[in-house]
Amino acid sequence: IFDFQDNITDLLSLALKQPFNEVIAGDVNYLYTHSGELAYQSFVLVKIWTVLCLQTSKLQENKISEAPKLHQRLANNLTMAERRFWNSIWPSIRKQLISVTEDKDVLPNGVPYWEMFMDLITFLHLIGSDIVMLYSQEWCTLLDSLINKNEEVTEFHHKIRQARSMFDDPPLKMQQDMLITQLFVEMREAMRLYFEINSSNVGGRLFPYY
Repeated sequence: IFDFQDNITDLLSLALKQPFNEVIAGDVNYLYTHSGELAYQSFVLVKIWTVLCLQTSKLQENKISEAPKLHQRLANNLTMAERRFWNSIWPSIRKQLISVTEDKDVLPNGVPYWEMFMDLITFLHLIGSDIVMLYSQEWCTLLDSLINKNEEVTEFHHKIRQARSMFDDPPLKMQQDMLITQLFVEMREAMRLYFEINSSNVGGRLFPYY
């Protein structure tokens, strides 16, 4: 699968840094905008790619005993490939997170983006991804910076506390089959979002909960 990684990386790096340039009315869900839809689909794709990387790595780990040096080298290459993937897409995500965060509050359009990022953190913890350890210090710092922002948005603060607590008390890994099932749900939601945007401007809540 890593033959396609450069293409996936280029696609995500571009999509994840698309500007929040829509003018949003008070009763319109941000996810029903072009950049909101694109961000939602991008985060789903990141999760799918993470699962594929993990499954491929596990297949190689199981073969190490058969030809230790060859498969150990391949397993190391897969690990480095996943890290290159994250090193490529993370700057785009970070830039977007910072751009929607002001001194006092997160901008209204930025709250859904932050929530999608926190859902991604939760997913990475539950799947047991090593990427969490790689970025733990930076991600904790970002989450801590939100503690006193948008205090009136109860659900947003619940997600902040939930995501932050996982670095201090990591959750048990969830069975991969369950997480893959959840991904199918998110993919269906992405398709529903696409069709609803192109047929009407109906509002609604699309975030999955883990």
